[in-house]
Amino acid sequence: MDLRKVLRFGILALLLVTPFLANYVSDSMFFPFITGKNFSFRILVEIATALWLILMFIDREARPRFSWILGGATAFLLALTVADFSGVDPIKSIWSNYERMEGLVAHVHLFLYFLVAGSVLTSENLWGWFANTWLGSSIFIFFGALAQIYGKEAYNFGGGGRVDAGLGNAAYMGIYALFNVFLAALLWVKTDRKSWWRYAYPVFGVANLYMVFKSQTRGSILGFFVGVGVIALAFALFDKTRTWLRKYIYGGFAIAIILVGLFVMNRNAEWIKQYPSLDRFATISLKDTSTQARLTIWKMSYEGWKDHPILGWGQENFIYVFGKHYDPQMYHYEPWYDRSHDVFFDWLIAAGLVGLLTYLSLYAGIIYYLWFYKKGESFTLAEKTIVTGMIVAYFIHNIFVFDNLVSYMFFFATLAWIHARVTPPPTIAEGKKKGTDLLEGGDLFIVSSVMLVLLIAVMYFVNIRDINANHDLLTAIRGDGNATYIENGKEKIRLLDALDEAQIGKSEAREQLVQQALQAIQSKSIPDTLKREYFNAAQKEIEGELERNPMNLRMYTFAIMFYANTGNPKHAEELLKQAIALSPNRGSLYLDSVNLRLSESDIPGALLLAKKAHELMPDEKKATTAYAAMLILSGKKAEAKELLAPLAGDAALVDERLAYAYNKVGASSELIDIYAQLDAAGKLNAQNYLVYADALMKSGRKQEMVTMLRKAAKLDSSLSEKVEAYIKQLH
Repeated sequence: MDLRKVLRFGILALLLVTPFLANYVSDSMFFPFITGKNFSFRILVEIATALWLILMFIDREARPRFSWILGGATAFLLALTVADFSGVDPIKSIWSNYERMEGLVAHVHLFLYFLVAGSVLTSENLWGWFANTWLGSSIFIFFGALAQIYGKEAYNFGGGGRVDAGLGNAAYMGIYALFNVFLAALLWVKTDRKSWWRYAYPVFGVANLYMVFKSQTRGSILGFFVGVGVIALAFALFDKTRTWLRKYIYGGFAIAIILVGLFVMNRNAEWIKQYPSLDRFATISLKDTSTQARLTIWKMSYEGWKDHPILGWGQENFIYVFGKHYDPQMYHYEPWYDRSHDVFFDWLIAAGLVGLLTYLSLYAGIIYYLWFYKKGESFTLAEKTIVTGMIVAYFIHNIFVFDNLVSYMFFFATLAWIHARVTPPPTIAEGKKKGTDLLEGGDLFIVSSVMLVLLIAVMYFVNIRDINANHDLLTAIRGDGNATYIENGKEKIRLLDALDEAQIGKSEAREQLVQQALQAIQSKSIPDTLKREYFNAAQKEIEGELERNPMNLRMYTFAIMFYANTGNPKHAEELLKQAIALSPNRGSLYLDSVNLRLSESDIPGALLLAKKAHELMPDEKKATTAYAAMLILSGKKAEAKELLAPLAGDAALVDERLAYAYNKVGASSELIDIYAQLDAAGKLNAQNYLVYADALMKSGRKQEMVTMLRKAAKLDSSLSEKVEAYIKQLH
């Protein structure tokens, strides 16, 4: 048996498995849509790389060959390596976390994926197998999408009817299907007209285009239209044999411009709203919350890049930029962003100008070899135009979102295909044996043994440890009594095992530990010894992380929450001051400080902090009510009343600080007026009615108080017995 053929077959088999990873969801893991795919991809690439390294020793055709794409990919990886090791948090830059699973480790695997595929898949027949596997595997995603559309499966994180199938995010779905649309077109033009595949590829293309639109990912949809436009324009300009096409192409452009104009004119029409994908485009404006959030975060990214313009902050460190250059307007959106929602800004932050330029060199390499590399005229016009359209569509998509494993795999596979096309294997000198004389049998055994040992070590340290930690983390937080376990007669905290094993998921395990510790400490059913263990473990992790990385704003917020709820408000306040120094424009930190100042009865200090929060977030209702509450406590009821006037009848007035302030200064009547309006509007819940009843009681309005207590009991049946017992005591 020819060992070279066995090794090549093994590598090919491993590569052909990778497209199916898009379908893989590991329900037994934390972040099931991310971790299962990534760990599987890494293991497959590691095994394929080990086989390839052995193959190189016995087959010179499998050795890497230079192209400018390989040069660009190597430069990009080197730039990331330097940036990550010199960045703000090298450990996180290298390992990332379970939610993203990117970092340097991921990019080393993507580079190896490119290198192995580009070195071993040396014929169009092999690339045909690979491409058809990619396209064919999309049928499973398509059926998953149909299951969501027709109610057989629940939507995941996209929500709002946006299809995401097994990818877990509608944007991931959009770019996955977009790549497959262009791949179907490419395979169609490369297939013999007599082949039945000529009829199958359009079906696959339409199915994937349907998924692009059902994902409602505006970047992908826009990318599709721009990509198709580029293809049409390229044919019009460069197809010398079918010049008659030009008038139809130019006519198509004219019609497209008219249709876009009609769409803009009718963007508020009812028929537009009936089509979710069109409606999402129709809602685009500078006032749209999604647009405002992106523009704001891009501005923050630009400011962050100016801090480290050459090599950036290191991968996975955008959260530090988010803290330092926080814009108070972001309070209306998500509390944390770990990406710029623009791939190019992401690379500016992660690896500076060097990283962005080396990343863009990959696109430049594709365009160079498609259109300007004349040696052998490697590509047909149809191949050039379709691949260019696909890359342009991908580029457009990346302006609005960030990459994920599946889109990276597609991109690096495309790079590998072009690299392989322009770097054919070396010819074997006449009379020379084809490869088996490159390594003696005994040496081959030694090389294979070394590779096996290295493979096992890499698989364990890069994957197996974190897979075990991931399982421990998920088991610990599922809430089915597995947060602890008994070992040698002693109860142990399972999350500590996850922390001991993990490299990738340390930050997530640490945050989960802090939250679980608070629940345990506040629980009446957990013994004091275990509570102390939880407290000590959480405190150790908090202090250790803040000592290791004093810029970790997110960890500060967990630490503040922990100490504020475990009887140490002074330390919580000290940490708040440090957090504010890191992120002086983050209004929520000032609101947290208000609560701590109140606990210390420092009204003047609380007033200053509340005023600052309100100045940073003048449109945020919580900041307004907090400031009004502090004004009331400071004897400035008139100012508070004026401040609250625009919120008349708004549920935001149901605020603990406001209720506390009115009661503290004996102004129950004002509180009663507010709650009466909200009661009439049906905006009170059970707890609100209890506060309302307390204010009525203090004003001597017992009968009305009884009415409010019964309303509370009606909304929350668990209160019924206590409410009725209390009412009986009154009589």
